[in-house]
Amino acid sequence: MIRLLLVAGLAVAALLITPAAGRAADGAELASFADAIAISWLPHQNSAGTFIDPLLGRGSAYGTVMIGYALLRAGVRRDDQKLIEAGIRAFDSRIDTTSRIRSYFNMLPFAKGYTFARAELADNPLWQRSRAGWERYLRSFSRGPSDNLAGQCIASPTCFHNHEAVQTAAEVALLKTRLVSKDPRSALHRPRQLEKRLLREVNEAVPRFVGRAGAISGQRSFRRIGLLSDTGSWPLAYHGLSTAMYAISLQALPARKTRRGRDALRRAARASLGLMAPDGDVTWLGRRQQEAFALASEISVGMTAARVLRISEGERRSLRTMARIGFARLAARHPITNNGLSNTPRPFIDAAADFARGIQTDPINFNGLTVLLLNLAADRAGTYTTSTTPMSHDGHMVVPDQSGFASIRHGNTWYALRRLQPRSDPRYDFGLLSLKTLRADGWHDLVEARPVTGSGGSSDARATVGPVIVRDGHRYRPAGRRIRPRSGGVATIFTDFRSPGRKSFALPITYRPSGDGLDIGISPPRASDRVEFSSFHPTPELKVFADGVSDAEARITVTGLTGVVRRNGLVSCCEPDLTAVTLQAAPNASRRVTYRVAPVALASSTPGAP
Repeated sequence: MIRLLLVAGLAVAALLITPAAGRAADGAELASFADAIAISWLPHQNSAGTFIDPLLGRGSAYGTVMIGYALLRAGVRRDDQKLIEAGIRAFDSRIDTTSRIRSYFNMLPFAKGYTFARAELADNPLWQRSRAGWERYLRSFSRGPSDNLAGQCIASPTCFHNHEAVQTAAEVALLKTRLVSKDPRSALHRPRQLEKRLLREVNEAVPRFVGRAGAISGQRSFRRIGLLSDTGSWPLAYHGLSTAMYAISLQALPARKTRRGRDALRRAARASLGLMAPDGDVTWLGRRQQEAFALASEISVGMTAARVLRISEGERRSLRTMARIGFARLAARHPITNNGLSNTPRPFIDAAADFARGIQTDPINFNGLTVLLLNLAADRAGTYTTSTTPMSHDGHMVVPDQSGFASIRHGNTWYALRRLQPRSDPRYDFGLLSLKTLRADGWHDLVEARPVTGSGGSSDARATVGPVIVRDGHRYRPAGRRIRPRSGGVATIFTDFRSPGRKSFALPITYRPSGDGLDIGISPPRASDRVEFSSFHPTPELKVFADGVSDAEARITVTGLTGVVRRNGLVSCCEPDLTAVTLQAAPNASRRVTYRVAPVALASSTPGAP
């Protein structure tokens, strides 16, 4: 199975310096890794300067300029004219492109690259020849509808989309070019008006969407925190990206003029601290699971927020430690290949099929986004004494609104729950989203990442891990009202069970760490009720026993097992062949059903179908 452990001292690439113990990843380490990613794309640059994906045979909307920016930075760091020329050619290739290509994702690295080249390449002949074209391009950029469907959300005063944060960062970068345009349609026509609008955006518009109801409790506690992510779904990957872009914007604007914005950033950055699992996982809820750019986003959040915010030295160290943990995970799980950085921990199996399912979509774009964020994080980094993050110790984080989740650490166990009713996309499922246990060699995942929508029927509205209660032929699906963590790492989801056209009923579901595993308990109201729990397993590893199932990492058992149902053909970010297994159980004499997930080494049973 494709599960990699986060182990100290792992060698990841010839150009990478492994993060040293006892300090945060410094700027040189982050920059070195970004250089290695960018350099890996050199063989795939065509004569026009555009990068072409070797597997999909296509270019990119904005990745070419982002990788070009990284090559400029790498070339200056290494005094390598070849890299500088490749970077300039990448920028030149985007000047005469369609409006679709001229997005804010494209403009952000273009403006950053122009400002960098003007400062660092003043005497470079190729830059001198290209400079006028770059300036014409930047001056011609006008504010218009955002990319694709995001524009409708951005135009609404009650909706936030991650593209909005990128748009703001791009316009701040444009402002910092110090260019002025005579064209009244240009964003640079009146720079002072642009600055005033951007200050309203960061101080008034964005803070409305940063949650305030969340809290972290434990060795380090915070209140009034929340996510900054896409309204309605709030995927964690895009909380990281939005917060990183927001921090980048605030860093470039005067502190005295952005106090409200910095207060909102503090709330969002603290949420980043709490949602990061002890092994650096930041994408256990929502789309874009286990993608490299999400780690780069949180690395950038940690480094930039530590510089931008007025906070205690202890919190500053925690933010930089978050960046270090994220960088260690990125380096260990995402190899740099001849085809660029692996956006997810597994390689392509079928490039076209993966692309259609939303796995590793647009490798150039997401490689570009990763190297852009790493370079900007490197600018804010240094060498610092490390601290810990909230989930380095016993404690919990709860966000009762927005995504409605909780993450809990108790001893060697960490797990995450979501209370909201399952969506058609299983990555936003109810209940147990992730479970990790710490062993001598590092953290192990006992729960597989959810399959992507549409694989093996995973878009079926019934697809949930549950628990689901079956009564008189009707399936009652869970919809939690609230999550309450308690001492000892225990959490309860107070849940309504609903079936179309039937009367709902309420039951608590209890999650209790036990040893290095987790017990999930529920008491159905009727002795005739049946309870279904589902899980996902790499198909080649799946084994069925008289009391449950197992794979290479996890052993799952349930009391009163009455049946096992399998569904094959699922695919996730990290596994090319998953099987969904539903365990059906009857309550015992006390009307209790207990479902247990534990490391496979801690349990043994005799194989056999029930």
